[in-house]
Amino acid sequence: MFENNDSGKLSLQIYIDSKPAYYNFVEKTPMLTQEDILSLFK
Repeated sequence: MFENNDSGKLSLQIYIDSKPAYYNFVEKTPMLTQEDILSLFK
């Protein structure tokens, strides 16, 4: 589907408090909630 798709990496997960319970990534990345995201823009 995408060229060079083996080089993609997650660097951050956002709105993790709104994700479905079955939706999990194996990669260990920083995880931000909605409150964390909104506080970045205050």
